[in-house]
Amino acid sequence: MQANIDKVYASVQGSDWTPAWIQPMRASAFQKFSQLGFPTRQNEDWKYTSLRSVTGSSFSWLDEAHPETDKDLANFMIPGADTLVFLNGSFAPHKSHMHPESGLTVVPLHKALKTKKDQLQAQLLHDATLPRGSFEELNDALFSSGAFIQVEAHHAVERPLQFLFLNTESAAAQLISPKNIISIADGASATVVESFFSYLEPHLTNAVSTYEVGRGARLSLFQEKILSSQSLHVGLSRIRARRDAQVECFTLTMGGRLSRSEVQVDLQEPGASVKLDGLYLGRMQSHLDHVTTIQHLAPHTTSSQVYKGILYDECRAIFNGRVNIVKNAQQSAAHQLNKNLLMSSAAEVDSRPQLKIDADDVKCSHGATIGQLDATQVFYLQSRGIPRAEAEQMLAKAFVRDVMYRIQNAPMQTRMLSLLENYGGITV
Repeated sequence: MQANIDKVYASVQGSDWTPAWIQPMRASAFQKFSQLGFPTRQNEDWKYTSLRSVTGSSFSWLDEAHPETDKDLANFMIPGADTLVFLNGSFAPHKSHMHPESGLTVVPLHKALKTKKDQLQAQLLHDATLPRGSFEELNDALFSSGAFIQVEAHHAVERPLQFLFLNTESAAAQLISPKNIISIADGASATVVESFFSYLEPHLTNAVSTYEVGRGARLSLFQEKILSSQSLHVGLSRIRARRDAQVECFTLTMGGRLSRSEVQVDLQEPGASVKLDGLYLGRMQSHLDHVTTIQHLAPHTTSSQVYKGILYDECRAIFNGRVNIVKNAQQSAAHQLNKNLLMSSAAEVDSRPQLKIDADDVKCSHGATIGQLDATQVFYLQSRGIPRAEAEQMLAKAFVRDVMYRIQNAPMQTRMLSLLENYGGITV
């Protein structure tokens, strides 16, 4: 696998994607990745997730100027949104829809590398100094797609801003490395949607998104991951929220041979808050891994998270939620809940909600449940003439209702419910 990664790195480093000022950063990141290697189950953060499906595969990289597809993209796109479309990792300008607007910049990353060089150089170099894992280093070394968003101070963006990554027909399994960089200035607000859809062709997507949310700003972030049974997906979203910033993040994950979604939130200044929710649904032999890390780094910060999972067949899921309240973050509040419903005796879940509290004036709670359908409830519905399969779906519907209705953005709530019905078979 390492020799294969070497070839991909050489191709990216020699492409138009790597202007001269990025070459040293890529080289440093690739050297760090080579030293770290892919995580093993000896790593505590990867204790329940094996990467044999990644390390045992061979991937290629294709720098395609104008990718094509015969798929109808209308079902994947949000009506009225600014949408940047990426097909098999390459930006598709003829499929994208953008509306010029004063106070808002939405461009593919390759263009921003030329027009926003100073800003991007400062941020990328800063991020490179932070503690990072193998996949983030690999993304820095190989990124060759992605989006750049900049919302100016006190500007409210009314339309959703969507990044649509669609993996369709491909001659070979590809290694796709999107990097999204989003900056929402003081007092501004925006809704951002990261959409990942894939078909049967095997591929590895290693995505990294960075969000800077300014003082008094608002970010509504939605992540849609509708993956095929052969897809390998690793995604990291890093969010930094300043004074009085409000962040809402909802992640919907369905399918994937291997899907790992990680969200890191730093509440950096007083008054910052985050609501972090998610729903994951797995069938067949999907492996769904969700990791959340919330750092309360200042007083009067708040966090709330609810993650739920429904697992069928031989699916396996992991939830690893961490909340850290530092010593000076007094009068902070953190609440965390993970619930899982097993629809099969062969399904399996590992849930690890964790709190680390170094302050003494806080309000915190956390909990986790794992269980199968209540046989009494199923029997009651059957006794009323409802077939068993329909009864089980009714109970699954009731299980997910509360987390889906925690979405405060009405249009996005409708979209998420539609995705759950169309791809998950559950109508709420």
